[in-house]
Formats: sequence, C-alpha cells, structure tokens
Amino acid sequence: MALNYIRPPQETPLFSDEKHQFMSQAWIEWFANMGRELDSLRTEFDAFDSFVDRGDPTAVDYTLASFTADATWRDKDLSAIVPVGAKSVVFAVRVNDAAVGTKAMFRKNGMTNAINVSTITTQVAATDFYADLIVACDSSRVIEYNIAAAMDAINLTVKGWFI
Repeated sequence: MALNYIRPPQETPLFSDEKHQFMSQAWIEWFANMGRELDSLRTEFDAFDSFVDRGDPTAVDYTLASFTADATWRDKDLSAIVPVGAKSVVFAVRVNDAAVGTKAMFRKNGMTNAINVSTITTQVAATDFYADLIVACDSSRVIEYNIAAAMDAINLTVKGWFI
C-alpha cells in the first residue's frame, strides 16, 4: 500500500478562548487519519524485520557436484539449512566458466515460466562472477535451478532467509 496523501484541513489548527487553547475537530480527525495510515505502513514494513541472517558459515553449501548441470529446470531441497516457515532464501553465488554467457538460474519451485528468475551469467571467460540472489521457496523449502551444461564452477551459500 502506498502512502495516501491526506490533505490537512484548511482552517487554523488552534483556536482559543480567554483561558484555554483548543485544536479544531477537523485537525483532530486529520491527525487520527494520519496515525491510521502510518500504522498500516508499519505493518507492511514489518516484512523487512523478518530477515534471518544465517551467521558465518565455515564453507559453501553447494558446489557444482551438488547440482545436475544440464540446462534443465530441476528441484533443489534446502530444508537441511532453511527452516520451516521461510518464504524466500538469500544466496551468495559464485560462477566461473571457460565461455562467455553461461548462466545459472533459480526460481520458486512449481513456477513454469522463465521470467521471474534470479540469474547469474559469466561475462568474461575463465573469470569468477559473484552475486547475491533472493529466491522464493515453497513451503517445503524447495527451489528450482537451471545450470548450463558447460558450467565449470558454481558455489552457492545460503546467507539467510525471510520468514
């Protein structure tokens, strides 16, 4: 939800009699509306508080030997690392290949299109390329991957996840 612009009242916010100063009813209602709007935004931004940092792993979680590199979409079960309730996973990825343009792609399990995917591509031959990718997972903590058949090296480390 985007913050709706709530136009403040045009009248003077305060008025007074001989002994007291009062806020107009229009301004009281405006402040109440602003409070409700900010409350709804706070609820939306609570999602940013749901990231869980995995900490400091001592080694990469998955290497090329952990995958079937054949340019076909395949499942990868992350449940040994990622807890129940995770909605998406943050990865640190490194790829290297003798060819330019070799890709490793990741997406939520069960998706059928290759549009909403996280991709890392080699841009220079025989050079390491790094990326942080966020990939949605299903309730079983499974994602799908598609790694080019010619990929020489890939390292995938789980940095954390969103609950």
